[in-house]
Amino acid sequence: MIAEGHSGQVQVAHDLMRIDVGPAQELERMVRRAMDFLQAERYCAAPVESELTGTWFAHDGQTLFMAVQHPGEETKDPNNPTSRWPYRDIPRPSVVAISRQ
Repeated sequence: MIAEGHSGQVQVAHDLMRIDVGPAQELERMVRRAMDFLQAERYCAAPVESELTGTWFAHDGQTLFMAVQHPGEETKDPNNPTSRWPYRDIPRPSVVAISRQ
C-alpha cells in the first residue's frame, strides 16, 4: 500500500519476514537523502499476525489514520491468543492515529 502525505512525502506499508516474529507488516516513509537516493524509515510496526490498511491523512497533514486488521489471526486456542493487542486481553481490530508533535 502506498499513501502520499500532505507535503508529498511517500508512505509505504509492506509485508516482510522478521527473524524475531516471523511475517510482519510495517509502515515506512521514504526520505530523500540525496538527489537520486531515497531511504526508508520505519515509524510503525503492525501487531503480531495483523495487517495495516486504509491509511488516510487528515487535511492538515499532521495526523495519519490507519486500520489494524485481524491481530492474532493464527490463534488456535482462544484462551491463549498469539496477540493481545490492543488491550492486553483478546485481540481486536482497531483504528490508530499517529500525530506529529
